[in-house]
Amino acid sequence: MSKKTLVMKFGGTSVASKDAILNVVKIISNHKDDKLCIVVSALGATPQHGKVTDELIELKTSNKKEKILCRLRKRHIDLINECIQSKRYRKEAKKDIEHIILEIEKHLNDPKYPLECFGERMSVQIMYYLLCDQKLDISYVDAGNIIHFINTNPHFQKITESSELIKKTIKSGRIAVTEGFIANENGKITCMIRGGSDQTATLIGEAIGADEIIIYSDQNGILTADPRIVKNARTVDEISYSEAEEMAGHGAKIIYPKILDPLKTSNIPVIIKNTFNPAHKGTRIVPLAKTKGIKCITMINQTHTSIHNPAMIGTEGFLAKVFASIKNDVDIVMSGNPIIGYTTTNIRDTKDNLQEFGEIRQLKVHTIAIVGEEVEDNPKVMNRISKCLVDKNIEIEFISHDRQSAAIYFGIKENDRTYALLNMLHKELIE
Repeated sequence: MSKKTLVMKFGGTSVASKDAILNVVKIISNHKDDKLCIVVSALGATPQHGKVTDELIELKTSNKKEKILCRLRKRHIDLINECIQSKRYRKEAKKDIEHIILEIEKHLNDPKYPLECFGERMSVQIMYYLLCDQKLDISYVDAGNIIHFINTNPHFQKITESSELIKKTIKSGRIAVTEGFIANENGKITCMIRGGSDQTATLIGEAIGADEIIIYSDQNGILTADPRIVKNARTVDEISYSEAEEMAGHGAKIIYPKILDPLKTSNIPVIIKNTFNPAHKGTRIVPLAKTKGIKCITMINQTHTSIHNPAMIGTEGFLAKVFASIKNDVDIVMSGNPIIGYTTTNIRDTKDNLQEFGEIRQLKVHTIAIVGEEVEDNPKVMNRISKCLVDKNIEIEFISHDRQSAAIYFGIKENDRTYALLNMLHKELIE
C-alpha cells in the first residue's frame, strides 16, 4: 500500500492534559508509515485549567501578570514531567518553555505584540520532544516561516513556496510538526482569527498536495444538531464543502468557517475525527457529497434589523448607501420593496445611525439554518418546517434561501420554545 500524505491537526482539547496528549502520540504512531505533517493548537481547557490562549489574552490587561505567568509556566512544565520519560528530552523541553516565558515577559508592555501566539509556541515544543521521546523521526518547522499573510489574508504563492521545506521533510521520512494559529505578515509574527489552526492545516495541506487533512477534536465528527439541545443528534457521515461552510458560519462550532477556502481547486477531503475515540470514522467533508438531503440543523443568536421605506422603490443607489453605513459584518440579507433586512451577530448599528434611511426595527432572534444540498428545491421541506412552527405556535420573522446557498434560513423571536422546536425539526427532517 502506498504511503498517504496526511496533515493532522490536533485542537486544544487534544493536547490539554496527559491522557489527551498521549492519545495523540498513539494516533501519530499508528500513522508513522505515512508522510505526516502535524499541526498543534495551544493547550485547551481542563477542569483545573482555562484555555492557554485566553490566559495570554488576559495578560495584556491584567494587574496580576506574574501570577498568570507562573500558572502558565507550571502547567507546561508539569505536562512535560508527566509525559516525557527521557531525562534528556525533559531537560530540553523545559529549557525551551523557560525561554518562551522570558520572551513573553519581554513583550508584556508592548500592546501591539500578539502574546496569543505563545500558546502554540509552547505546546508545539512539548509535542516535538514527546515524539522524540517515542523514538519517532521528527522535525520542527516554524509556522512563522511557512504561513504568510498579506492584508490579513493568506498569501497563497508564498505559502506554497515556503511549504517546500515541509515537503522535503516528509519526503525524507521525517514527521514535520508545526504550530497552528501563527502567521507571518510583512515580516512580523501575527495571529490568525480564533480557530485559525484549522486553516493552518488546510493551507499546508493545499500547499504540499496532501491526500487528506484530518482535524482532531473531542467529538466524533460533525453532528446533525447541537447535542446539548437536540437529544437525538448523531454524526454526519459525509457532507459537501458548501454544506460545511453553511454549518460553520451558523452555529456549528466544530470547524472554522474559512478552512475550506484553500481547497477549492485541489478538492482535498477533510476528515473531522475524535482524539478520544479514534476508531470512529468521523465526518468526511468532500467537494460533492454522494447523498443529498438535509444534513444538519443549526441555530445562532442574532439581531435582525429591518428598514421600511416606501420611497426607496426605484431609487438608484439606495441599497449601496444603506450598506455603506452599516458598521457590522452582515450575515443574511433580505430585500423586498419597501423593506430590506439583514442579520448580524455582533450588533453595533443603532436605530439612531440608521434613522435617515427609513423606519427602523431591531429584534433579537434565533436564526435557524436547515442545511443540505438542493434543500430549496424540495417543497416537502418547507411544509414540514411550517408544520413544526404551527405546532409550537411560533411565527417566522424572516426567511431566506437561494440556489447558491446549501441552506434555508429563518428567524424567530427569542423564546423558551426554541429548543422544543429544534427537536421537532430534527425529528421531522432528519430522523
